[in-house]
Amino acid sequence: ELVETWIQRIFFRDRSDLESSIGLLRRRLVHILEVEELGSTVVAELEQSRRMTDAGLYLRDQDGSGFDRLAGLGLRVPERIEVATARALLDRLEAGPLALEEVEREVNERKARSERSVGSDDAVLAAAAVLGALGRGVVVALRDEARDIIGLLVLCDDRVRDAFSPEEVALIGSLAAPIGVVIENSRVYGQ
Repeated sequence: ELVETWIQRIFFRDRSDLESSIGLLRRRLVHILEVEELGSTVVAELEQSRRMTDAGLYLRDQDGSGFDRLAGLGLRVPERIEVATARALLDRLEAGPLALEEVEREVNERKARSERSVGSDDAVLAAAAVLGALGRGVVVALRDEARDIIGLLVLCDDRVRDAFSPEEVALIGSLAAPIGVVIENSRVYGQ
């Protein structure tokens, strides 16, 4: 096991840094009660991994019509995501975290083979356009106890293609539950 750990560190340093940052973030989330602290903590810890150029943490607004940015990393992170324009993307998140670059690749491969594209994939990519600089990143739905989407975590690394492996997408997705708990606890604490 020790040898495997060192191999991972040497050959997969970026992944190791991401795993360490996410592990530390999970431990810190347990102690957070306020939403503002949540935003700054999530962005700061993810930035420490040096695995992304842009990131956004969004919370659903009171009337449910959109998601407002709580915290962001990078200059091109949108302030708001409207539910109406992101509907296809939100529907696709029912299946779990989504790597938008992978969806784009699947659409392009189908076109190259002259196959009929799947309409939902095209709709997801169109909806992802509202994410701006984050439009080729990883999107994670943050849910409450009733399984309603109460927020979004979006990460992107525009320095390289295929920035996040499927294992890393799953690792990033593992943040959804603890962040969702903090959001719900902060709402209860605020009442």
